[in-house]
Amino acid sequence: MVTMTLSAGVLLKAGANYSNLLNSGTQGKTGKVIVDEFIEQAEAYINAITRYDWVTNWASIGTNYQKILTQLCEDLAAMECIKFDMDTYGLNTAQTMLDVLKDRTDRAIEILRLNEIQEKLV
Repeated sequence: MVTMTLSAGVLLKAGANYSNLLNSGTQGKTGKVIVDEFIEQAEAYINAITRYDWVTNWASIGTNYQKILTQLCEDLAAMECIKFDMDTYGLNTAQTMLDVLKDRTDRAIEILRLNEIQEKLV
């Protein structure tokens, strides 16, 4: 079950050229299920890299940090949507989008790794 965002937010970040297979499904899965798997993977990555379980503690997190987490989760999952079929973008466009999203994720992770943020939440 996803917590930080919905598939619509991820697909918006993935841009207009994301693979139609993410909508129509592939390998017996609907597109929403595939995107939800990317979201769940992103949530697990965020928890692991920051060493804090943001998903379990979602209700106790302030709105500002929830927005940072949502942006980060969408960006990570959108990167997977782009990588799912880079041919739909063209290689240069896909790589540029991945670079932009990677820059945003790096900044968000740095913010969330700060110990004082996690200490305030405990």
